[in-house]
Amino acid sequence: RLSEEGARQAKEVGKFLAGLKIDTVYVSPLARAQQTLEIAEASGRRLPPASVVQDLREIDLHEWEGMLKKEIQLRYPELYNQWRGGGSPKDVLLESGVYPIRDLWARASGVWK
Repeated sequence: RLSEEGARQAKEVGKFLAGLKIDTVYVSPLARAQQTLEIAEASGRRLPPASVVQDLREIDLHEWEGMLKKEIQLRYPELYNQWRGGGSPKDVLLESGVYPIRDLWARASGVWK
């Protein structure tokens, strides 16, 4: 569910989109993404029917999932610093052997091909 701020931002997006020619709409399967689309559409103009694309779901942080930010900072200080802007987030390699940003881009790239 979107926060009040998120709903306000979605309305602003709807107003912005009203002036654009849009042929295709893709949306993540996440409820908050679909809610954002609904609010934006209600605040702007009718958009083409949206295609729900599973690969647009959010980034998978594997072993960081379920941890608080402070826990990640304490347990993985160098990686966290790289992730949050002290380096290149695309090069963050988790202990599990996963590059979260690269994986996200590989999944989502099918939408814009």
